[in-house]
Amino acid sequence: MFEAREEKPLRLRHAIVATMVVFLVVDLGSRFVSYESLAFRAWEAATTYDLVARVKKLSEKTRLGRLQPNRIFDFPHAYGDLAAMSNRPWMRQYHVEKFTTDTLGFRNLTAPSAPHVGLIVGSSFTAGSTINDDETFPAQLGTLVGGPIFNAGAFDQTGTEELDRLFERVNLAPGATVVYEYLEKKDALAPVQVPVKAAGGKGVVGRVESRVASIARIFDSLGDLLSLSPFRIVLRRGRARLENDRIFPNSAAGLVELATLINGDPILFLPAERDISTAQRPVADVSYWRKLSEHMVGKGLHFLVVLIPTQYTIYAPLTTGERLPVNGAAYLARMRTALEAAGVPVVDATPVLAAEARRLLPSHGYIYWRDDTHWNKDGVKLVAELVAQAWPTAVASPTHESVP
Repeated sequence: MFEAREEKPLRLRHAIVATMVVFLVVDLGSRFVSYESLAFRAWEAATTYDLVARVKKLSEKTRLGRLQPNRIFDFPHAYGDLAAMSNRPWMRQYHVEKFTTDTLGFRNLTAPSAPHVGLIVGSSFTAGSTINDDETFPAQLGTLVGGPIFNAGAFDQTGTEELDRLFERVNLAPGATVVYEYLEKKDALAPVQVPVKAAGGKGVVGRVESRVASIARIFDSLGDLLSLSPFRIVLRRGRARLENDRIFPNSAAGLVELATLINGDPILFLPAERDISTAQRPVADVSYWRKLSEHMVGKGLHFLVVLIPTQYTIYAPLTTGERLPVNGAAYLARMRTALEAAGVPVVDATPVLAAEARRLLPSHGYIYWRDDTHWNKDGVKLVAELVAQAWPTAVASPTHESVP
Protein backbone atom coordinates (compact mmCIF):
# COMPACT_ATOMS: atom_id res chain seq x y z
CA MET A 1 0.00 0.00 0.00
CA PHE A 2 2.84 2.35 0.77
CA GLU A 3 4.38 1.86 -2.70
CA ALA A 4 1.02 2.37 -4.44
CA ARG A 5 0.53 5.73 -2.71
CA GLU A 6 3.97 6.86 -3.93
CA GLU A 7 3.16 6.08 -7.57
CA LYS A 8 0.31 8.64 -7.84
CA PRO A 9 2.35 11.75 -7.05
CA LEU A 10 5.08 10.40 -9.34
CA ARG A 11 2.63 10.03 -12.22
CA LEU A 12 1.28 13.52 -11.54
CA ARG A 13 4.77 14.99 -11.66
CA HIS A 14 5.44 13.16 -14.91
CA ALA A 15 2.20 14.48 -16.37
CA ILE A 16 3.05 18.06 -15.37
CA VAL A 17 6.56 17.82 -16.82
CA ALA A 18 5.25 16.21 -20.02
CA THR A 19 2.63 18.95 -20.41
CA MET A 20 5.27 21.65 -19.94
CA VAL A 21 7.52 20.01 -22.52
CA VAL A 22 4.67 19.75 -25.02
CA PHE A 23 3.76 23.41 -24.52
CA LEU A 24 7.42 24.41 -24.93
CA VAL A 25 7.82 22.40 -28.14
CA VAL A 26 4.59 23.76 -29.60
CA ASP A 27 5.54 27.31 -28.60
CA LEU A 28 8.97 27.05 -30.21
CA GLY A 29 7.58 25.34 -33.30
CA SER A 30 4.94 28.03 -33.76
CA ARG A 31 7.67 30.66 -34.19
CA PHE A 32 8.35 29.20 -37.63
CA VAL A 33 4.74 29.92 -38.61
CA SER A 34 3.90 33.10 -40.49
CA TYR A 35 2.05 35.66 -38.39
CA GLU A 36 -0.05 36.61 -41.42
CA SER A 37 -2.66 33.95 -40.64
CA LEU A 38 -3.12 35.37 -37.12
CA ALA A 39 -2.98 39.11 -37.83
CA PHE A 40 -6.16 41.21 -37.74
CA ARG A 41 -4.84 43.75 -40.25
CA ALA A 42 -1.99 44.02 -42.73
CA TRP A 43 0.21 46.27 -40.59
CA GLU A 44 0.79 43.54 -37.98
CA ALA A 45 1.57 40.98 -40.68
CA ALA A 46 3.98 43.30 -42.50
CA THR A 47 5.90 44.38 -39.38
CA THR A 48 6.13 40.97 -37.66
CA TYR A 49 8.65 38.32 -38.67
CA ASP A 50 8.58 34.59 -38.11
CA LEU A 51 11.76 32.86 -36.93
CA VAL A 52 13.18 32.14 -40.38
CA ALA A 53 12.50 35.67 -41.64
CA ARG A 54 13.97 37.18 -38.46
CA VAL A 55 17.24 35.24 -38.83
CA LYS A 56 17.41 36.31 -42.47
CA LYS A 57 16.71 39.89 -41.42
CA LEU A 58 19.88 39.99 -39.31
CA SER A 59 22.06 39.40 -42.37
CA GLU A 60 20.14 41.71 -44.72
CA LYS A 61 21.99 44.79 -45.88
CA THR A 62 19.47 45.99 -48.45
CA ARG A 63 16.43 46.40 -46.20
CA LEU A 64 16.07 49.88 -44.70
CA GLY A 65 12.41 49.93 -43.66
CA ARG A 66 10.59 48.06 -40.91
CA LEU A 67 8.40 46.02 -43.23
CA GLN A 68 8.90 42.58 -44.70
CA PRO A 69 10.30 43.26 -48.19
CA ASN A 70 8.75 42.11 -51.48
CA ARG A 71 5.42 41.04 -50.00
CA ILE A 72 1.75 41.46 -50.86
CA PHE A 73 -0.73 41.13 -48.01
CA ASP A 74 -4.46 40.75 -48.70
CA PHE A 75 -6.88 41.15 -45.79
CA PRO A 76 -10.58 41.02 -46.78
CA HIS A 77 -11.78 41.47 -43.18
CA ALA A 78 -9.29 43.78 -41.47
CA TYR A 79 -10.31 45.78 -38.41
CA GLY A 80 -8.85 48.28 -35.95
CA ASP A 81 -6.22 48.02 -33.24
CA LEU A 82 -8.42 49.49 -30.50
CA ALA A 83 -11.16 46.92 -31.05
CA ALA A 84 -8.50 44.18 -30.89
CA MET A 85 -6.77 45.59 -27.79
CA SER A 86 -9.99 45.99 -25.82
CA ASN A 87 -11.60 42.69 -26.92
CA ARG A 88 -14.69 44.45 -28.27
CA PRO A 89 -15.63 42.53 -31.44
CA TRP A 90 -18.88 44.48 -31.71
CA MET A 91 -16.83 47.63 -32.37
CA ARG A 92 -14.92 46.20 -35.33
CA GLN A 93 -15.19 48.18 -38.57
CA TYR A 94 -14.39 45.53 -41.15
CA HIS A 95 -12.71 46.69 -44.35
CA VAL A 96 -10.49 45.38 -47.15
CA GLU A 97 -6.74 45.98 -47.12
CA LYS A 98 -4.17 45.30 -49.82
CA PHE A 99 -0.67 46.04 -48.60
CA THR A 100 2.38 45.85 -50.93
CA THR A 101 6.03 46.27 -49.93
CA ASP A 102 9.12 46.96 -52.03
CA THR A 103 12.69 45.60 -51.99
CA LEU A 104 13.81 48.05 -49.27
CA GLY A 105 11.09 47.18 -46.77
CA PHE A 106 8.80 50.14 -47.48
CA ARG A 107 5.23 50.28 -48.76
CA ASN A 108 5.46 51.18 -52.44
CA LEU A 109 4.00 49.98 -55.72
CA THR A 110 6.83 51.61 -57.68
CA ALA A 111 10.44 50.41 -57.51
CA PRO A 112 12.92 52.63 -55.60
CA SER A 113 14.84 53.07 -58.87
CA ALA A 114 11.86 54.75 -60.57
CA PRO A 115 11.96 58.58 -60.64
CA HIS A 116 10.10 60.12 -57.68
CA VAL A 117 9.03 63.75 -57.31
CA GLY A 118 8.99 63.47 -53.55
CA LEU A 119 9.54 61.31 -50.48
CA ILE A 120 7.59 61.22 -47.22
CA VAL A 121 9.13 60.15 -43.92
CA GLY A 122 6.69 59.51 -41.11
CA SER A 123 4.81 57.11 -38.90
CA SER A 124 2.29 54.36 -39.57
CA PHE A 125 -0.02 57.18 -40.71
CA THR A 126 2.21 57.75 -43.75
CA ALA A 127 2.88 54.05 -44.27
CA GLY A 128 -0.87 53.58 -44.37
CA SER A 129 -1.98 51.29 -41.57
CA THR A 130 -5.63 50.25 -42.08
CA ILE A 131 -5.90 51.46 -45.72
CA ASN A 132 -5.17 50.14 -49.23
CA ASP A 133 -2.07 50.80 -51.31
CA ASP A 134 -3.72 53.49 -53.45
CA GLU A 135 -5.20 55.25 -50.41
CA THR A 136 -1.99 56.08 -48.53
CA PHE A 137 -0.78 59.64 -47.99
CA PRO A 138 2.10 59.35 -50.53
CA ALA A 139 -0.16 57.65 -53.10
CA GLN A 140 -2.95 60.23 -52.90
CA LEU A 141 -0.52 63.17 -52.80
CA GLY A 142 1.41 61.79 -55.78
CA THR A 143 -1.78 61.68 -57.83
CA LEU A 144 -2.46 65.34 -57.01
CA VAL A 145 1.05 66.68 -57.73
CA GLY A 146 1.56 64.60 -60.88
CA GLY A 147 4.28 62.12 -59.98
CA PRO A 148 5.12 59.17 -57.71
CA ILE A 149 6.11 59.93 -54.13
CA PHE A 150 8.23 57.41 -52.24
CA ASN A 151 6.57 56.11 -49.08
CA ALA A 152 9.21 55.94 -46.32
CA GLY A 153 6.60 55.79 -43.60
CA ALA A 154 8.25 52.89 -41.79
CA PHE A 155 11.70 54.51 -41.62
CA ASP A 156 12.58 54.98 -37.94
CA GLN A 157 16.06 56.45 -38.37
CA THR A 158 15.73 60.07 -39.48
CA GLY A 159 19.17 61.54 -38.79
CA THR A 160 20.89 63.18 -41.74
CA GLU A 161 23.24 60.29 -42.47
CA GLU A 162 20.47 57.69 -42.26
CA LEU A 163 18.39 59.78 -44.65
CA ASP A 164 21.37 60.08 -47.01
CA ARG A 165 21.58 56.29 -47.08
CA LEU A 166 17.94 56.22 -48.06
CA PHE A 167 18.43 58.87 -50.75
CA GLU A 168 21.23 56.77 -52.25
CA ARG A 169 18.75 53.94 -52.80
CA VAL A 170 15.76 56.02 -53.96
CA ASN A 171 15.73 57.85 -57.29
CA LEU A 172 14.60 61.39 -56.41
CA ALA A 173 14.08 63.82 -59.27
CA PRO A 174 16.06 67.10 -59.16
CA GLY A 175 14.32 69.56 -56.86
CA ALA A 176 12.16 66.83 -55.29
CA THR A 177 10.37 67.53 -52.03
CA VAL A 178 11.04 65.65 -48.79
CA VAL A 179 8.02 65.71 -46.46
CA TYR A 180 8.33 64.97 -42.76
CA GLU A 181 5.02 63.80 -41.25
CA TYR A 182 4.98 64.74 -37.57
CA LEU A 183 2.31 62.97 -35.54
CA GLU A 184 1.17 64.87 -32.44
CA LYS A 185 2.22 62.13 -30.02
CA LYS A 186 5.67 61.48 -31.55
CA ASP A 187 7.95 63.44 -29.22
CA ALA A 188 5.79 62.64 -26.18
CA LEU A 189 6.14 58.85 -26.59
CA ALA A 190 9.57 58.76 -28.27
CA PRO A 191 11.45 62.07 -28.03
CA VAL A 192 12.87 63.34 -31.30
CA GLN A 193 16.63 63.60 -31.29
CA VAL A 194 18.68 66.16 -33.15
CA PRO A 195 20.38 64.36 -36.07
CA VAL A 196 23.76 62.96 -35.11
CA LYS A 197 26.46 61.11 -36.98
CA ALA A 198 25.34 57.59 -37.75
CA ALA A 199 27.33 54.57 -36.62
CA GLY A 200 29.76 53.12 -39.10
CA GLY A 201 32.23 55.93 -39.76
CA LYS A 202 35.80 55.54 -40.96
CA GLY A 203 38.77 53.96 -39.21
CA VAL A 204 38.91 51.83 -36.07
CA VAL A 205 36.24 53.88 -34.28
CA GLY A 206 33.85 53.45 -37.18
CA ARG A 207 34.39 49.69 -37.26
CA VAL A 208 33.78 49.45 -33.51
CA GLU A 209 30.61 51.55 -33.82
CA SER A 210 29.38 49.34 -36.65
CA ARG A 211 30.08 46.15 -34.66
CA VAL A 212 28.28 47.51 -31.57
CA ALA A 213 25.29 48.48 -33.73
CA SER A 214 25.19 44.96 -35.20
CA ILE A 215 25.27 43.36 -31.74
CA ALA A 216 22.47 45.67 -30.60
CA ARG A 217 20.36 44.60 -33.58
CA ILE A 218 20.93 40.94 -32.70
CA PHE A 219 19.80 41.49 -29.09
CA ASP A 220 16.76 43.43 -30.28
CA SER A 221 15.85 40.58 -32.59
CA LEU A 222 16.32 38.00 -29.82
CA GLY A 223 14.06 40.10 -27.59
CA ASP A 224 11.38 40.07 -30.27
CA LEU A 225 11.81 36.33 -30.67
CA LEU A 226 11.23 35.72 -26.98
CA SER A 227 8.21 38.00 -26.72
CA LEU A 228 6.36 36.99 -29.90
CA SER A 229 4.76 33.60 -30.31
CA PRO A 230 1.84 32.54 -32.54
CA PHE A 231 0.97 29.85 -30.01
CA ARG A 232 0.59 32.44 -27.25
CA ILE A 233 -1.50 34.59 -29.58
CA VAL A 234 -3.85 31.63 -30.11
CA LEU A 235 -4.08 31.08 -26.34
CA ARG A 236 -4.81 34.77 -25.72
CA ARG A 237 -7.53 34.76 -28.35
CA GLY A 238 -9.09 31.69 -26.80
CA ARG A 239 -9.15 33.46 -23.46
CA ALA A 240 -10.62 36.58 -25.11
CA ARG A 241 -13.50 34.50 -26.50
CA LEU A 242 -14.35 33.40 -22.98
CA GLU A 243 -14.03 36.92 -21.57
CA ASN A 244 -17.06 38.18 -23.48
CA ASP A 245 -18.88 39.68 -20.45
CA ARG A 246 -21.25 36.72 -20.54
CA ILE A 247 -19.05 33.80 -19.50
CA PHE A 248 -16.31 35.90 -17.84
CA PRO A 249 -15.79 39.68 -17.50
CA ASN A 250 -13.75 41.40 -20.22
CA SER A 251 -10.41 42.04 -18.52
CA ALA A 252 -9.08 43.97 -21.55
CA ALA A 253 -11.85 46.58 -21.62
CA GLY A 254 -9.89 48.96 -19.40
CA LEU A 255 -7.01 49.14 -21.88
CA VAL A 256 -9.10 51.31 -24.22
CA GLU A 257 -11.59 54.08 -23.47
CA LEU A 258 -15.12 53.67 -24.83
CA ALA A 259 -16.95 56.94 -25.46
CA THR A 260 -20.11 58.12 -27.20
CA LEU A 261 -20.13 60.78 -29.90
CA ILE A 262 -22.81 63.47 -29.91
CA ASN A 263 -24.50 61.71 -32.85
CA GLY A 264 -24.91 58.57 -30.73
CA ASP A 265 -22.18 56.45 -32.32
CA PRO A 266 -19.63 54.72 -30.06
CA ILE A 267 -15.92 55.41 -30.50
CA LEU A 268 -12.74 53.98 -28.93
CA PHE A 269 -9.79 56.06 -27.72
CA LEU A 270 -6.26 55.08 -26.76
CA PRO A 271 -5.60 56.30 -23.18
CA ALA A 272 -2.01 57.27 -24.07
CA GLU A 273 -3.32 59.63 -26.77
CA ARG A 274 -5.88 61.01 -24.34
CA ASP A 275 -3.18 61.77 -21.77
CA ILE A 276 -0.98 63.44 -24.39
CA SER A 277 -3.76 65.53 -25.86
CA THR A 278 -5.04 66.75 -22.49
CA ALA A 279 -1.59 67.63 -21.10
CA GLN A 280 0.06 71.05 -21.30
CA ARG A 281 3.22 70.28 -23.27
CA PRO A 282 6.20 72.42 -24.20
CA VAL A 283 6.90 72.70 -27.91
CA ALA A 284 9.44 70.20 -29.21
CA ASP A 285 12.94 71.43 -30.06
CA VAL A 286 12.47 72.68 -33.63
CA SER A 287 16.23 72.83 -34.24
CA TYR A 288 15.88 69.20 -35.35
CA TRP A 289 13.71 70.16 -38.32
CA ARG A 290 15.74 73.28 -39.04
CA LYS A 291 18.86 71.14 -39.41
CA LEU A 292 17.01 68.66 -41.58
CA SER A 293 15.70 71.52 -43.73
CA GLU A 294 19.18 72.98 -44.13
CA HIS A 295 20.50 69.56 -45.05
CA MET A 296 17.81 69.05 -47.71
CA VAL A 297 18.38 72.48 -49.24
CA GLY A 298 22.10 71.71 -49.39
CA LYS A 299 21.28 68.61 -51.43
CA GLY A 300 19.06 70.56 -53.83
CA LEU A 301 15.85 69.23 -52.28
CA HIS A 302 12.84 71.02 -50.80
CA PHE A 303 11.58 70.27 -47.30
CA LEU A 304 8.17 70.42 -45.67
CA VAL A 305 6.85 69.42 -42.23
CA VAL A 306 3.22 68.29 -42.00
CA LEU A 307 1.62 68.29 -38.53
CA ILE A 308 -0.96 65.53 -37.94
CA PRO A 309 -3.27 65.36 -34.86
CA THR A 310 -4.21 62.17 -33.08
CA GLN A 311 -7.65 60.62 -33.31
CA TYR A 312 -8.36 61.79 -29.74
CA THR A 313 -7.58 65.43 -30.52
CA ILE A 314 -10.04 65.38 -33.43
CA TYR A 315 -12.92 63.40 -31.91
CA ALA A 316 -12.80 63.85 -28.12
CA PRO A 317 -14.35 67.36 -28.41
CA LEU A 318 -17.26 65.74 -30.28
CA THR A 319 -18.19 63.29 -27.51
CA THR A 320 -20.82 63.47 -24.79
CA GLY A 321 -19.99 63.82 -21.10
CA GLU A 322 -17.43 65.91 -19.25
CA ARG A 323 -13.80 65.73 -20.28
CA LEU A 324 -10.51 67.41 -19.53
CA PRO A 325 -9.61 70.18 -21.99
CA VAL A 326 -8.17 68.79 -25.23
CA ASN A 327 -4.95 70.70 -25.93
CA GLY A 328 -3.68 68.81 -28.95
CA ALA A 329 -4.76 71.42 -31.51
CA ALA A 330 -3.20 74.22 -29.46
CA TYR A 331 0.05 72.27 -29.11
CA LEU A 332 0.31 71.72 -32.88
CA ALA A 333 -0.51 75.40 -33.49
CA ARG A 334 2.43 76.36 -31.25
CA MET A 335 4.59 73.86 -33.13
CA ARG A 336 3.60 75.48 -36.43
CA THR A 337 4.47 78.95 -35.09
CA ALA A 338 7.86 77.78 -33.82
CA LEU A 339 8.71 76.05 -37.10
CA GLU A 340 7.70 79.08 -39.13
CA ALA A 341 9.85 81.31 -36.90
CA ALA A 342 12.77 78.96 -37.56
CA GLY A 343 12.25 79.25 -41.32
CA VAL A 344 10.99 75.69 -41.73
CA PRO A 345 8.09 75.26 -44.19
CA VAL A 346 5.15 73.70 -42.36
CA VAL A 347 1.50 72.72 -42.87
CA ASP A 348 -0.80 72.09 -39.91
CA ALA A 349 -3.59 69.70 -40.92
CA THR A 350 -5.45 70.01 -37.60
CA PRO A 351 -7.93 72.82 -38.44
CA VAL A 352 -9.03 71.18 -41.70
CA LEU A 353 -9.41 67.73 -40.12
CA ALA A 354 -11.28 69.09 -37.08
CA ALA A 355 -13.70 71.10 -39.22
CA GLU A 356 -14.44 68.16 -41.54
CA ALA A 357 -14.93 65.76 -38.63
CA ARG A 358 -17.55 68.09 -37.14
CA ARG A 359 -19.23 68.64 -40.52
CA LEU A 360 -19.57 64.91 -41.25
CA LEU A 361 -20.76 63.88 -37.80
CA PRO A 362 -24.53 64.39 -38.33
CA SER A 363 -24.40 62.11 -41.40
CA HIS A 364 -22.29 59.53 -39.49
CA GLY A 365 -19.29 60.09 -41.76
CA TYR A 366 -15.74 59.85 -40.40
CA ILE A 367 -12.15 60.70 -41.29
CA TYR A 368 -10.58 58.46 -38.64
CA TRP A 369 -11.65 54.92 -37.81
CA ARG A 370 -13.83 54.57 -34.72
CA ASP A 371 -12.10 51.28 -33.81
CA ASP A 372 -8.53 52.35 -34.58
CA THR A 373 -6.05 55.14 -33.84
CA HIS A 374 -5.43 55.89 -37.54
CA TRP A 375 -7.12 58.02 -40.17
CA ASN A 376 -9.08 56.45 -43.02
CA LYS A 377 -8.81 57.21 -46.73
CA ASP A 378 -11.08 60.27 -46.42
CA GLY A 379 -8.86 61.79 -43.74
CA VAL A 380 -5.81 61.11 -45.90
CA LYS A 381 -7.51 62.79 -48.86
CA LEU A 382 -8.02 66.02 -46.90
CA VAL A 383 -4.38 66.22 -45.88
CA ALA A 384 -3.12 65.28 -49.35
CA GLU A 385 -5.20 68.10 -50.86
CA LEU A 386 -3.89 70.53 -48.25
CA VAL A 387 -0.26 69.62 -48.92
CA ALA A 388 -0.80 69.66 -52.69
CA GLN A 389 -2.00 73.26 -52.43
CA ALA A 390 1.21 74.15 -50.57
CA TRP A 391 3.47 72.12 -52.88
CA PRO A 392 4.60 74.93 -55.27
CA THR A 393 4.95 77.68 -52.62
CA ALA A 394 5.39 76.40 -49.09
CA VAL A 395 8.39 74.28 -50.05
CA ALA A 396 10.42 77.14 -51.48
CA SER A 397 13.97 77.25 -50.11
CA PRO A 398 13.62 78.55 -46.53
CA THR A 399 15.56 81.40 -45.00
CA HIS A 400 16.79 80.02 -41.70
CA GLU A 401 16.48 82.36 -38.78
CA SER A 402 17.56 81.75 -35.22
CA VAL A 403 15.27 79.57 -33.16
CA PRO A 404 13.55 81.61 -30.43
